[in-house]
Order: sequence, then C-alpha cells, then structure tokens
Amino acid sequence: MKIGVSSVDITPDFGVPLAGYAARSGLSEGADIPVRLKALFIQGARGSRALLISADLLWWDPVDLTALQREIARRWKLPIASQFFCASHTHSAPTAGRHFELTLGKCSTRFRALLKRRLFLAIDAAREDLEEVNSVRTGRALCRIGIHRRKRSGGRIIMAPNPSGPVDPEVTLIELLRGDGSSKAVLVNFGCHPTTKGDLRISSEFCGAAMDMLEEKTKAGCLFLQGFCGDVRPKLVKEGRFAAGTSADISRLGKKLYLALLKARRNATRQTLGAAVRGKSLVISLKMDDRSADAVRCARSSSLIERRWAVAMRKRAVQTALPLRFSILEIGGLLFFGANGELVVDYGLYLKKLAPRLIPVGYVNGMTGYIPTDEQIREGGYEGGDAHKAFLLPGPFRAGIEKKIKKALKKEVKRRILQS
Repeated sequence: MKIGVSSVDITPDFGVPLAGYAARSGLSEGADIPVRLKALFIQGARGSRALLISADLLWWDPVDLTALQREIARRWKLPIASQFFCASHTHSAPTAGRHFELTLGKCSTRFRALLKRRLFLAIDAAREDLEEVNSVRTGRALCRIGIHRRKRSGGRIIMAPNPSGPVDPEVTLIELLRGDGSSKAVLVNFGCHPTTKGDLRISSEFCGAAMDMLEEKTKAGCLFLQGFCGDVRPKLVKEGRFAAGTSADISRLGKKLYLALLKARRNATRQTLGAAVRGKSLVISLKMDDRSADAVRCARSSSLIERRWAVAMRKRAVQTALPLRFSILEIGGLLFFGANGELVVDYGLYLKKLAPRLIPVGYVNGMTGYIPTDEQIREGGYEGGDAHKAFLLPGPFRAGIEKKIKKALKKEVKRRILQS
C-alpha cells in the first residue's frame, strides 16, 4: 500500500463570519491557532484508491461537497464512495458553505473559493507524496477533558454539566509506518465538542493544538478524526454551569489530549497493514415530526434561530424523512465508520461494543443535524427536541430511530467481520 500526506493552511487573511454560534456577529479578528486542511491519499491493491480529508471546519457543507466530490472523482480517479471528508467541528473556523447559513453563520464567497483551491492543492501534494507503508501501530489511552452536557433540572433537560452522563474518554492513535519503522502519517480519533471559546478569533481549538504538538514529536502528518460527541463538550465548569474558556484553556486541553496520545503511542501494538482499500455508503432513512405549523408563532419569537427557522419553513418544501449516511472506509484492515450527522456519544460506544477495532467518526461527508437516542427524543432538550430548528428541519426525529440505526449498524458490522 502507498500513502501520501499533505497539509495546507486554510486560515483567511481577511475577516470572515465564523460558524457554530448563531448569536455571534461580526467578522473574524485574526487567528489564535491557524486552521488547516490535511489530505491522506491512499493507493491500494489493484489500483484501488481512497482519499481522507481532515479539515478544521465546523463541517463540510452538504451541497458544496457533492459538487466537489464529483470533480475530485473525475480529476483524480477517486470513487465518491472512497472519499472521506472529515471536519474537526471547531466552532472557531469560517463557515464553509451556504446550506445552514440562515441559522449558523453566513458564508464568505471568498473563503469558499479559497477552501476549494487549497483542497485541490492538498490532494495534488498528497498524491505526489506517495510512499510505501507496510505496517500500522495502534494504541489507546484515556483523555478525560469532556463531560456530558444534558442534565435534568426542574423537570426538563437543560444544557449543563452532568458528571453522571455518558462520555467516551478513549483516544485512539493509528500510526502508519514505512518499511524502516518511521512514521508516515498518524490518525487520531477522539470525541469532544471543540467549543472552548466563542469569540471572533479563528482557532483550530484543542484538537488543532494537540495535532501541532504530535506532528512536532512524530515528524509525520497528523490528522484529527472527531468522534461521536453530540452531547459531550469540554469540562469547563463554574458554579455548576458551563463557563466560557480562554486561549490558555485551549492550550491546556490540547496538552492533555497530546499527553494521552503519547501514552497511547507507548501502549501501541504493531501489525502488518493489508492492501485492501475500499469505501461504501450505508443510508438509513429517519422519520421526523412535522412542526412546520409552529412557524407562525416562531416568526414572532425572541429567539433569532426560531425566527430564521420560521422563514425557512415558509420557503422550503416540508420533508418528513431524512437520510442518515454512514460512509464506511477500509484501509488495509482499518475500519472507519463516518456519519454525516452530529451523533451523540451513545452510538459511538455502541459501535465499539460491536467491534473494538471500529473507529466512529462524526461530521463526515456533510451534515444533516443532531442524531439523538430514543430516550433523548422523549426527554426533549436541545439535542432531542430543539436542534431541528438550527438545522432547518421541520421537526424533531420520531422515537424509534435509535433501534433502526443500531440494527443497521449491527448487520453491517457482522457482515464485515464475517468477510474478514
């Protein structure tokens, strides 16, 4: 197998709106930590190819990405099913597209053009960097910087620190090695919202800080793959509530993640890397309630998101089902299950229970919205009851989606295990 890796800076040198917080206004005011895009070009047996992109973005715009992937398939002979576009989910990066800009941040036309140019440069550079790799070192450790963010208070669910709620503290390090044992590229998987700060400074957040330190240590390209972290955020707490963080907090959290990665590297075991490279999509249709009639009331709401959701409901045709797409990428026996949604941590824990070697990756190949559990749908709160407005959906998902998702995942995992 041959692998090439590259990194490009996608930090704009002009002011842009930042994505992630509807209430944030104004243009960016410089950068604390540059945002980057990294490409992994993979060439396997019998001419098979795949592309893994890791970018410091909130997510990849689902509309823009469709056109990008078609062009990439033509120019580099990379099947769309084998293209794996990841986003770190930093809330301090420029908005990457227009699909959700009504509620989650306007998109700069200049930045969209910059992003496309730098993406194509990164793909070319990664292809030119192809080298043989024949083994992989995989290690795991614990990093306890995240905390569950759903808490019952006064008979309802609020966004507040909940030490009793589920999290996944496991960090996974995958180091791809040349024949002489030196590191060619490192993939890192960990699940926690990069929401330390919400000001106007661009930042790749704690995950970017950790990757910078790891690259200095390994002398290899390090790509961050965000986990299923829809209901987990950094443990920044003051008087029982979440507190806004600082640049120092980003550095501190990044250092903790980096130290956990060093431990994972010390614990790692090495094995031969296979030659198989292939991708597949698994699409699951999820039913939603139709609450579009609420648009009349929401048009007069004090909530900016509710008012903008009301505008969208008047303009858009109402859909009552949404396709959740899992992009499944196999690289020499490594299995990555990516979802084009903001899945809560329970789904990642479930996948790992099915097969510990699976890597759950969120925010892959676009975005649909939050994917809660059935219990969260019944409880309400942001993820299970209110988030549909931010994603311009007509209503929350109906109870039963959890069973449907897990049944489909179990069937797919079982089939792959039997094959291998």
